[in-house]
Amino acid sequence: MKIYAIYKGEENLFDGTARECAEKLGVSINTIHFWNTRAYKKRIDSLRKSGKARNCKIAIVIKEKKDAD
Repeated sequence: MKIYAIYKGEENLFDGTARECAEKLGVSINTIHFWNTRAYKKRIDSLRKSGKARNCKIAIVIKEKKDAD
């Protein structure tokens, strides 16, 4: 199980599993996973260069737990 930190700029909005983050932010679990992809991070970088990345959120894996059997 992965624990994500969700950021909007420098502000940490929430930490939790993908499901917890999705419920808290009102988005799908797939959105949380997408916010953690390399493709999305490239998109955000290009938006930052053009000055249009004001409300972008990113997800970073901060901890990976092994599921208990």
